[in-house]
Amino acid sequence: MNIQSAKNNATAAVTAVIVSKESAAKTKGLSKEELTYLKAQIELGKDSIHFQALGKIRRFIVVDAKSNEADKIEGYRAKGKELQALAGSIDSDNLHIINESGNPAATIAICEGVALGNYQFLKYLKDKKNKTNSLNKLFVQDPGLKDAELMELNGIVEGTLLARDLVNEPVSYLTATQFSKEMQKAGKQAGFTVKVLGMKEIEALKMGGLLGVNRGSIDPPTFNVMEYKPKGFKNKKPSILRIHMRRHDNFRPFICSWCEISFKTKGNLQKHMKTQSHIKKCLELGIDVNLELINNS
Repeated sequence: MNIQSAKNNATAAVTAVIVSKESAAKTKGLSKEELTYLKAQIELGKDSIHFQALGKIRRFIVVDAKSNEADKIEGYRAKGKELQALAGSIDSDNLHIINESGNPAATIAICEGVALGNYQFLKYLKDKKNKTNSLNKLFVQDPGLKDAELMELNGIVEGTLLARDLVNEPVSYLTATQFSKEMQKAGKQAGFTVKVLGMKEIEALKMGGLLGVNRGSIDPPTFNVMEYKPKGFKNKKPSILRIHMRRHDNFRPFICSWCEISFKTKGNLQKHMKTQSHIKKCLELGIDVNLELINNS
């Protein structure tokens, strides 16, 4: 499902309008009677108000204009699932969401609920055409939602659906080799590179843990190296990545010259210099250890 920005969608059979208690009074497109009814329902504590006329459905979803606590966001996702089911009940292929609440986080959560709730795994069904959900387009109208946020939302949804597909595949199909092929396919679609290491490369790198696990399988192992390098991007804090890579190659650049012990991080070296074993070693070597300096290093 593609989630896309749209200013207006008059053909939508189902339209969801996100409002808050404060913004509901300014809702456009309602008659005086409808607006009165909407405000009355909100005062009664209703968070979902339904209008239907001339084959068109409008559902108003009431959200908090400011608070985005985790439980509320999850509740908005549930509302999105309800919208997906509503659109499916009338075989609508599209859904239009308009946010008038001033809270774009609600738009993102509701869209997530719609898209993830619309997921199906029908690959091995003979009658999958008859069981496929009708909904395939989601239009969003939210002045507070940035293009980058909408792009990120699509990426999150696509990644989640891919993970679900892989989990739902039978073990006989999703071998290590097939998984590597799936990652290469995903890399081409999403724009990241995939390097697949086979048995020879894995043995050469002495990846004993992976080889040990693979002894229980009749299929050969693979190891996938996936890299995403957007143009013009520079990592302002690459130290975390360097530390992580040391776990792979066992590189220990920080050395205690007295004890001749090496460490992967400067922090671990400093912790070592405060230990009794380090102080004892220095005293045995006749080295005058400035304890105060060590404690403040």
